[in-house]
Amino acid sequence: MLWEEIINKSKERGEEVHQVFREEIQKAVLASLSHKGVFNHIVFQGGTALRLFYGNLRLSEDLDFVLREEGKKFDLTKDTQKIKNFLKKSFPFIDEVRVDVQKNDSEMQRLILVTSSVIAEQRIRIHLELAYIPSHFNKPRILEYPSLNPVIRVEEAEEILADKIVAIVNRPYIKGRDIWDVYFLVEEKNIVPIHNLIMQKAADYSIEPANLTEKIDKACEKLRKKGLTILTNEMLRFLPKTAFDQYKEHFDAIVNRVIDEIGKVNL
Repeated sequence: MLWEEIINKSKERGEEVHQVFREEIQKAVLASLSHKGVFNHIVFQGGTALRLFYGNLRLSEDLDFVLREEGKKFDLTKDTQKIKNFLKKSFPFIDEVRVDVQKNDSEMQRLILVTSSVIAEQRIRIHLELAYIPSHFNKPRILEYPSLNPVIRVEEAEEILADKIVAIVNRPYIKGRDIWDVYFLVEEKNIVPIHNLIMQKAADYSIEPANLTEKIDKACEKLRKKGLTILTNEMLRFLPKTAFDQYKEHFDAIVNRVIDEIGKVNL
């Protein structure tokens, strides 16, 4: 792909050039991993999966993965050179591509992909994170990425919703992206939270059932106090401007909808 093609895409979409380039890099990484058979072992999840496979409007920065089967760990670090070679071939205008291992322990692997260039918009930083927990519902899907159109194993929307609810409940801080994603799934995609799946995901992240009720209550209180401000500030970065301008007056209702959905877990 040429840099001029990325510039043209940014004009067509009304998005920043660096945002379009980041997404093309994300797709290329997924294509590279698919070509090497990685998705026989791991599953793509999270916000970028929602955007690329479920039509979420919001932009996303990183690539998140989990295991296809519990206990069957996979070493993502062995594919770093293959990723670099694929990106250099796909984007010949990049000066350098680095993929460094930031974390590699018993719980997860985190790689950091960095592109170098004299042009600021071509300097991208993406985290690739593989958590050693299992996905329970997933299937192969075709990524729209001509002419390769690789097959990626992706979490089902119901499980991503459970992940997002557990993330809001379990994190010590609130992320506006999680608020938006829960709203997107329940309102725009009509996904109904599955109580047993949420409980299973909580167990995967070592949350004791006895502690979950308290965590839910605290999360709902944080959402009431800070949710609107956090959502507004983050969506300034992660929604295209035209979408932000149309949705901003509804942000309060979006936060309240998410509070309601999380509160139902305790019922």
